[in-house]
Amino acid sequence: MKLIKNFNNNAALVKDDCDNEWVVIGKGISFGKHPCEVIDDQKIERRFKADDSPANVVETAVNISPEIVEVVNQIERLVNDELQVKFDDYQYLSLADHIEFAIKRTQDGLHLDSATVSWEMSRLFPAEFQTAKEAVRLINGMTGAGLEESEA
Repeated sequence: MKLIKNFNNNAALVKDDCDNEWVVIGKGISFGKHPCEVIDDQKIERRFKADDSPANVVETAVNISPEIVEVVNQIERLVNDELQVKFDDYQYLSLADHIEFAIKRTQDGLHLDSATVSWEMSRLFPAEFQTAKEAVRLINGMTGAGLEESEA
């Protein structure tokens, strides 16, 4: 894949051998690269077809921090192992955006009091709720965000 546009060190617009454009993300994927240079396929953690993605989806992909990419990758593995569910690109980006917003909200001192929702979720979807609590612990461990269990 060849670089078309460098959004930041961790996101870029690239073109494959069939002239398809992709938005790719990965740690340091476009660091020091210039247009027309080949990027390292081993650094690609996620790819999104550029021509069928609305502008806000591309913007979200471009703005995901490397730390959140790693967190979402770990959560994706956890969900796949525990629930045998695979994320599609939209779910992946939605989760990344949700986690970044939850961390920002927590840093700003805004906490959710959702005891009723937690109680209902734990009763209606016990396996998913347990996995979500594990995901919150994983996020806190990897980022130091201090999210409360109610974020599950």
